[in-house]
Amino acid sequence: MSNRDFKPGRMKKIQAVMLLSVFVLSGCLTQHKEEPKEKPVIQYYTIQVKPSLPEHTMAVKAEITVTIPANVEEMTFCLNPEFSISSVTDEHGNTLTFEKNYDVVIVDVPLLSEPTQKKITFQYEGQVYRRVLNVTWDYIGEEGLWVRSEYNWYPVVPKTAEMGCHFWEYWYNNYWAGVSVSSFWNCWHHTYWAGVTLSVEVPESWTVISSGELISEDVHNPTKTYTWQETQVIPSLNFVAGNYEVVKELWNGKEITCYVYEHKESAHKYIDLSKEILDFYSDKFGEYPFQQFSIVELPEHAEYSSGKPSFVMLGSSLFEKDEKEVAHALSEAIAYQWWGNAVLGYDTPSLLSLEVCLPSYVSLLFIKEQYGEDEFRNYLTGYRTEVEETFAEYGGASITDISAFIRGRGLKQRNAVILKTLLLFHALQEEVGEETFFEVLQTFLAEHREKSVTMETLKEEFEQSSGKDLDQFFEQYYYGSDIPDIGFS
Repeated sequence: MSNRDFKPGRMKKIQAVMLLSVFVLSGCLTQHKEEPKEKPVIQYYTIQVKPSLPEHTMAVKAEITVTIPANVEEMTFCLNPEFSISSVTDEHGNTLTFEKNYDVVIVDVPLLSEPTQKKITFQYEGQVYRRVLNVTWDYIGEEGLWVRSEYNWYPVVPKTAEMGCHFWEYWYNNYWAGVSVSSFWNCWHHTYWAGVTLSVEVPESWTVISSGELISEDVHNPTKTYTWQETQVIPSLNFVAGNYEVVKELWNGKEITCYVYEHKESAHKYIDLSKEILDFYSDKFGEYPFQQFSIVELPEHAEYSSGKPSFVMLGSSLFEKDEKEVAHALSEAIAYQWWGNAVLGYDTPSLLSLEVCLPSYVSLLFIKEQYGEDEFRNYLTGYRTEVEETFAEYGGASITDISAFIRGRGLKQRNAVILKTLLLFHALQEEVGEETFFEVLQTFLAEHREKSVTMETLKEEFEQSSGKDLDQFFEQYYYGSDIPDIGFS
C-alpha cells in the first residue's frame, strides 16, 4: 500500500479535536491580573433544557450546587456568548445581581465567613448552531440536536480548583475572522469534575442520549422529556437527540446501545465491533470507566468521530466507509473514553498529547490486532512521511512550541505536529517495551482518574517502571522538533 492509499481513511478526529484544542495557546499569549487562589467549586448540576427546533435555540434552567470559599463577594462563571441570561437566583429564590460580558458572567454573592455550599440557578436562552470548516459541530434543528461541552452551553467556573489551566473556548470561532488573540484571554477550560441530572424536552418520537443512566421518560404529548442522571463525576456534559432506532446488547454486564436513524442495517455490526474494541482496551487499560456505552449516528458530519463520557458520536458518512476505516474511527473515539474522559491533560501540550495523540496511536494498535502488522506499518509510515514533508516545507516544531499553532503556520503544519507526537508514543513503546508500556498506562489511569496530569508525570512513571532515563528521549521528541524513528520504512 502506498502512502497515498491511507489518506482517505485518515484520522479525522486528529484534525477535528486538534482544531478545537490547539488554540488553547491563545490564553498563554497575554498576561492578566492575578486571581485569588481559592475558587468556587461546582459539585453537581441539575439542568432542564427545552429546545426550539425551528429557531435553533434552547431555553435552559441550570441549577448548580457550588462550594463558595470564605470571604468571596463575587463568583465568575463562563457561558457561551450566544446565550442571554434572564435571571440568576439563590436556593431561596432571591435574585442575585450579575453582569455578563461576552462569555464571562460575574455574580454577586453574600459575603461568607467560612466555605459554604450553595445552590445557584441560571435561566438563559440562545442559539445553538456552529459551523467550523463546513462541518456542523453543535446544532439544534428539525434533523436532530447535538450539543457538546465545547459549546460551553452550561455555566462553568473559570480555572476550576483542580484544573489549573485556563484556555480558549470561543477564540477559535472567531479565529478565521481575524479577531486578535488579545481579545480573548477571558476564555476558559470548559472541563471540571461533577455529576449531573439532565432533562431534555423533545418531540415525542425522538430519543435523548447523554451520560449516565436514563432514569425517566415523561410524555406530555406532543413532546417527551428524557432525564439522564450521572452520579459519577465526569469532565463534560453533552447530549444528542433525534428520531433514532435503538438497538441494545450486553457486554460484560454493561449495556451497549446503538442509536441509528439512516444506517439501521449497520447497528448490530457496529455493536459487535465495539465489543471487540472494548475488549482490547479493557485488557490494555483496565476496566471501562463508565456505566454504559452507546454509539450515536450524527447527520452532516463527514468522517467525524468523537468520544464523550459513556458514548461516542459517529458522522453518518462514516457508516458508509469500509470496515477498516470505521474500525479506525470507532477505536479512536473509544480510546478517548479513557484518555480524555477519565484523566485530563493539565496544560496544553499534555492535553493534546494525552487526549488526542495517545488515543490516535492506540487505535492503530487495535488496527494491528485486527488487520495485521502491514496495515499498522502503512499508517505509521504514511504519517512519518507526511511529517517529514511538512516539516521540510514549514519547519519543524514540537507540541510544546507555541509558534507551531499560530495562524501563519497553517493547518497542515499544525496537523504534522500532532502526528509527530503520535509517533512519539510508538517510539516510547519501542524504548520501554510493550509490556512495560501498557503496565504503566494501566497503572497511570488507575492512580490519576478524575485528575489533571502532565506528560512529565507520565514520563516519570515510565522511568520508574522501566529503569531508564528518558530525559534525552523527551528532549528530542516531546520538547524538541526531532521526528521519532518508527523502526521501519
